[in-house]
Amino acid sequence: MGRRDGLVPSVPRQSQASKPEVLGRCLKGMCDIRSLASRKVAGAARFGRMKPLWTIFPGFCPLCRRTSGRAADLCDACERDVVANRDACPLCALPGLGPDVCAACIASPEPWGLAVAPFLYAPPLNRLVLGLKNGNGLMQARVLGALLAPALRRAYAGQALPDALVPVPLTWRRRRKRGFNQAALLGRDISRRLGVPLAGRRLRRIRDAAPQQTLSRSARQRNLRSAFSASSMSGTVAIVDDVMTTGATLRACTNAVLKAGATEVHVWAVARTVDGLPQVR
Repeated sequence: MGRRDGLVPSVPRQSQASKPEVLGRCLKGMCDIRSLASRKVAGAARFGRMKPLWTIFPGFCPLCRRTSGRAADLCDACERDVVANRDACPLCALPGLGPDVCAACIASPEPWGLAVAPFLYAPPLNRLVLGLKNGNGLMQARVLGALLAPALRRAYAGQALPDALVPVPLTWRRRRKRGFNQAALLGRDISRRLGVPLAGRRLRRIRDAAPQQTLSRSARQRNLRSAFSASSMSGTVAIVDDVMTTGATLRACTNAVLKAGATEVHVWAVARTVDGLPQVR
């Protein structure tokens, strides 16, 4: 119907997305385009028709702010500065206590069957993790995923990978405030690199809790009691998070996943915190 009596037909207003959501969609589109272009150009390069994409658009190192000179975003020099978690206990992932299960874990076993945290939460890796939570989540998830995936392949050499992967969830309030769930971004990247199915919606956070940073180990356990719920789990499930601290969050998630039917749980984190390590550089 045309205009009548000088009136303009009303047009339904579309709901406006929040700024973090719009930014997240734009960044995801950029990453998807780069990933697709990388695969197309890499295929052509194998037949000598074109140079690899990274020689045209090299990775950008988020630490030194220079082009990486290779396909990965993290440059070789900054990657060498990342501190490895050596001889870690396979249950608590604390360094220097492995390769067998440490005395503390024998006395008080963890509910999971394996913990993999191949790096220490120390400079410069801590800057990447903080960037994942507070900055460009998609880019940092890709960088951290490129570090974690090869370490996981080594940890499972000759063994089957888990049947499914679930990230540690956030409450809807915290996710809305941040604009994304950093563990979910990391889990999506790891799922793509390793081929482990992502079952992100099977584990949910049903109760908010006080911030964990200032709480003692026992207080963290009480704080997270009944905070998570899981549904329809089976086989071996890996729970992924960015950092493993006291293990309270992973412990609560593991109990929920086992209650939902999983036969075994493994926990994966990029880094393990250790008391006394410097955190600024």
